[in-house]
Amino acid sequence: MCRFAAVLVWLLFFPAIVRPGAPPALQGVRWLPPRMPSPNGPLRHLRFSGDGQYILAQDESRVTVLTVQPFAVLFRVPADSASLAQFSPDSQDVLFVSSVTHADPGELKLARSAPHVERWNIAERKRLEFSEIRSQPCATLKLSPDGHILGCVDFAGTLRFINVASGDTMFEKKGLCRPFVSWGPDETGMFTRRESGDLGSAGIEFSPDGRFALASHGGFAARSAMFGWDAVARRAMRTRGELARPYSAGSFVFVAADRVLLLGVRRPQDGVYTGTVVTFPSGRVLSNPGLPAALWTPPLPGSGMYLAAESDFLIFRLCGGCPAAALEYRTGQMITTQTPVLDVLGKHYVAERANGELGLYERGKPAPVATVRLDAP
Repeated sequence: MCRFAAVLVWLLFFPAIVRPGAPPALQGVRWLPPRMPSPNGPLRHLRFSGDGQYILAQDESRVTVLTVQPFAVLFRVPADSASLAQFSPDSQDVLFVSSVTHADPGELKLARSAPHVERWNIAERKRLEFSEIRSQPCATLKLSPDGHILGCVDFAGTLRFINVASGDTMFEKKGLCRPFVSWGPDETGMFTRRESGDLGSAGIEFSPDGRFALASHGGFAARSAMFGWDAVARRAMRTRGELARPYSAGSFVFVAADRVLLLGVRRPQDGVYTGTVVTFPSGRVLSNPGLPAALWTPPLPGSGMYLAAESDFLIFRLCGGCPAAALEYRTGQMITTQTPVLDVLGKHYVAERANGELGLYERGKPAPVATVRLDAP
C-alpha cells in the first residue's frame, strides 16, 4: 500500500511541476533524491525543540537527541514500540509513550508490557518519569503537549482522557466511534443488517497550549460531529458550525489555540484541494487555503498531517514509508523530500539525506549547512 501511495504521489505531483500553468501551490517544488537504507532502520519522526536548540530523530527502537549548534548527537534513549516523541513546551524534556499497542496509523503492534509515559530530561540525560497507563489498550492515543494527559480510544470506540501522573480517568465518552450500518443480501439472497468499521480508528488532537482537545471517528463512514473537550474544566464542549456538520471528519489539526484546519470538507477544483480553517469550538469559517491534490491523504483523521515546529507549516505523510512534505498553508510554499520524515523551524529544516545522514538545511538552498550520522559513536 505504501509503495502504491508513493507512486501515486509521483504520478500526480511530478507532472504539475514541469507542466506550464501549474497551480501556484505546486510551483517551485524541489525533490530530494531517494535515501539509501539505514543500518538502524528507517526514521519515523524528526522534530525541532520549540527553542530551536535541539532536534529529536526517532526510529523503531530509539530516540536520538541532537544539538543544532553544533549539529551533533547529544544522547540516545531506548524507545521500543513507542508513540511519536515530542519535546515539552519548555524544550527541557523529551516525552513519549512506550510499549503501545498501536504505534503508527495502519500498523498494529501488540505490546509486550503495559504502556508507560516516559519523560527524559535533556540537561541531565536521564529518565525522570515512567508512569504506567492502567486502562484498556489504546487503538489510538495522543499525549498532550506537556505530557500530563493521555487521550486514548480503545478498540470498543470509547474515548478516555487519562491523568498520566495518577493513572485516573479524567473523562470518558462511550461510543465516540460507532460501526457503519448497512443492509445487503447475504449468501441466501436475504437482506440482512451488517456492521463494519474499525471502532478504534480515531483522530485526537490537542491545541498547542494543551487546553483543548478535539476527537473524531476515523474512516470514510464516519458521520458524527467532532467531539470537543476542555482539559482545564474537564468537561465536554459543544462543537458547532463546520465542526458539527456530518462528514466533516476528515484529517484535522489545531493550527492555533483557537483555530483548526479541516480537510475533507470541500471537493477539489483544478487539482487543488481546499482546506477549511475554522474557529474552535464555534466552527466559524475563517479561510479556505488551497492544498495540492497530491498531498490529500484519506486515512485516519489527524494521521495524514501534523503541525510542524514552525506553526505556519504542516507536515504531510501518506504512510509510514511514503515521502513527507512541509506546506506553509497560508502561502502554498512547500518543502518536499522523498524521505518520510521532515520538520521545519524558522529559516531551517531538517531531513534525512540519500546517504542515510541527517541534514540541516536553510530554506531555499539545496545544499545542507551541516550533516551528521546518527549511528556515529
